[in-house]
Amino acid sequence: MKKLLASVIAFAMLLTLCAVFASAEDSYEKIFDLGEEKVILSVTYTPANAEGLSKVTVLGSADGENFFKLNAEADVAVTDGAATFTLEMSGGKHRAFLNIRYIKVVGAADVEGEIAYTTVELPEGAEAIDPAGPYAVTGLNDGGYGAAVFTAADAPEGGFEVNAQDAFTSNDKAVKLNSSMITIAEKQDDGKYKILWNDSNGWTAETGATHTNSPEGAAGVTYQDGKVVLQENQILMVVMSSGGYETANDGVYSTLKWVLRGQSAGDVFSLTESGDGYSLTLGDGIPVVEPVSEPETSEPAAEESTPAEESTPAEESTPAEESKPVTPTTGDAGIIALAVVSVLALGGAVVVKKVK
Repeated sequence: MKKLLASVIAFAMLLTLCAVFASAEDSYEKIFDLGEEKVILSVTYTPANAEGLSKVTVLGSADGENFFKLNAEADVAVTDGAATFTLEMSGGKHRAFLNIRYIKVVGAADVEGEIAYTTVELPEGAEAIDPAGPYAVTGLNDGGYGAAVFTAADAPEGGFEVNAQDAFTSNDKAVKLNSSMITIAEKQDDGKYKILWNDSNGWTAETGATHTNSPEGAAGVTYQDGKVVLQENQILMVVMSSGGYETANDGVYSTLKWVLRGQSAGDVFSLTESGDGYSLTLGDGIPVVEPVSEPETSEPAAEESTPAEESTPAEESTPAEESKPVTPTTGDAGIIALAVVSVLALGGAVVVKKVK
């Protein structure tokens, strides 16, 4: 009986160790501190060991607490041993201007490596914004761009058709849902809103500006007869943007749309009444001066460089100066060490049992 008990305990300890190691392997991440906020144009991450690493997630933060995907909703592919993300469009245009101090890289088991980044000088009239905001949500402007919030009371009869071209009007402007960013969210007890469904129109030459995804099956969303029916404590938020900061003088909305695209179900934001609308802040809204780990400062690769028009990722990814690597902030080594100590302690308990 004692042998059986010892075998069962040993097997349980082995499973615990496997689970800890698997958890640590899945949660590797690395934070780079740029020392101060900078207007980032591109980031190139070069892993120390790229073998078997096909994609990484690149996130940015101004406060070290609330991180947002810099590459919108898609991960960044590791090509030729490096992963390059850029906010530059063809023709030297930009998707957004973001104030970033901290860059986080999340990937597979090995995300050790270095980053290089380029900054950009703001064009005249452009505004750099912290990824979290705040962003003005006051309806559409004269150009037909902007952000607006609608409640169940504002909904058209029967609900919202996500690909309607003239579903309703806001500020006397027609809202084309088929070519907008749509966010369905539910108010929580703490006053924040939790995202239930979030989707940007997937424009292609074949489909045009339409939502190829559907809210059908999304938890908490009532979707019937092809329409979204809002509940009393739910809102539908629309962001209309040209997609490029300089293309239609809708830069703030282009920035909001770009960052909002990286949010997913379960993420939260706040809406505060401001003027004739709301002020929107993404994330939990708990800024800190430094991350807990206080990562080392990474030197910019090309801090003062302004990319040439229509520069390619390959051009941006050539670092002028290597950035210092920093220690992963997840504390995986500590978790594993704690698990080993626990196992040893449990093993000691078994030995005492046997002595008795």
